Amino acid sequence: MKGFIIIFFIVAVLLHIYISIRTYQGLEYIPSLRVPAVVSIILLIVIFMLNQAGILSFSFNINRTISLFSSAWLFILLGVFISILLIDFVRVLNHFIDFLPIILKNNYILFKFIIMIITISATLFWYILGHLNFLTPQKTELDISLNKPQILNEIKIENNLKIVLVSDLHIGYIINKKKLKQYVDSINSQDADIVFIVGDLCDSDIKPIIYQKMYEELSSIKSRLGAYVVTGNHEYIGEKELLIEYYKQSGLNVLEDSVVLLDSSFYVVGRKDRMANNRGLHFVDSKNKNRKSTSELIKELDKNKPIILLDHQPFNLDESVEAGVDLHLSGHTHDGQFFPITLITKAIYEVSAGYKQKGSTHIYVSSGLGTWGPPVRIGTKSELVVINFAW
Repeated sequence: MKGFIIIFFIVAVLLHIYISIRTYQGLEYIPSLRVPAVVSIILLIVIFMLNQAGILSFSFNINRTISLFSSAWLFILLGVFISILLIDFVRVLNHFIDFLPIILKNNYILFKFIIMIITISATLFWYILGHLNFLTPQKTELDISLNKPQILNEIKIENNLKIVLVSDLHIGYIINKKKLKQYVDSINSQDADIVFIVGDLCDSDIKPIIYQKMYEELSSIKSRLGAYVVTGNHEYIGEKELLIEYYKQSGLNVLEDSVVLLDSSFYVVGRKDRMANNRGLHFVDSKNKNRKSTSELIKELDKNKPIILLDHQPFNLDESVEAGVDLHLSGHTHDGQFFPITLITKAIYEVSAGYKQKGSTHIYVSSGLGTWGPPVRIGTKSELVVINFAW
């Protein structure tokens, strides 16, 4: 994970340098703003990095304000970078083809300033639009029936299970207690048989969770068979053992490479997050054995009973298929959360979000209920998933 953080910070610094240079050039029309603008950008990157590293320690309200501000800046940074990159592409193309009108060339200083204002305004517009989209989570409902005729023949019974699936709430400073209450109210309104939280319940820092007494909301999650949670990569970024203990004290059932048989009729298997095996970039597997394989976890189970697997990151889906998992549930991807990150997740994951059947294994990857960083959704949705599971 340290490798990922280092690369992330290096990329952020390089982006800020690039934007600082282009901002300085764009303000040639108003030279007096050049230095203040560049100093502001430098200050923003310092605040952003200190906040991401968890170094800033003020009151809850100040830390929440900084988190909201720095997460918004992350989105604006990316939007401005992409816009400037496109502008530079046009400039390079014009150098060879010379297609820009002469009026722009004669007023290039003013033109650069206008383009800069348009770029910032457009990015802010998309931020507002994406935030409004985030504020309106959607319910995704689907029916899944197992093709296991031997079960019906042998035990002469058909069971139905109403599952509520949520992932990636990222509770903390940005997804605060008020927002968590809205999520819990939505979960409870479904009158579920069971609730699954497939990782990244916490954004990593336990302090805002304790300060806001979020156990009051977590402990009020209602379903006939309880709520089950597995760890995500953000639990490992934070103080994992403390977070797990907090979840348990809040009435959540934590599954870490463990199995439970419920209603004497189906299994729920919860895997540790892949971070348990990783020492570098969190999307690269290592060979140590801190977490069990799917086949190890279910090899002794009665395969005539349905097997539901909870695994935060949707990698190696074939492993679930080969092991005989009936329903594989994941999160983690956020479906990219906003464009153009959506293109990256679709390239990395076989299922970036949504449903897929492979062999006899049904797979659903949730795009997540909360968000990481900027509370923005563009081209994706925050979702609560309801699965009517029959066998």
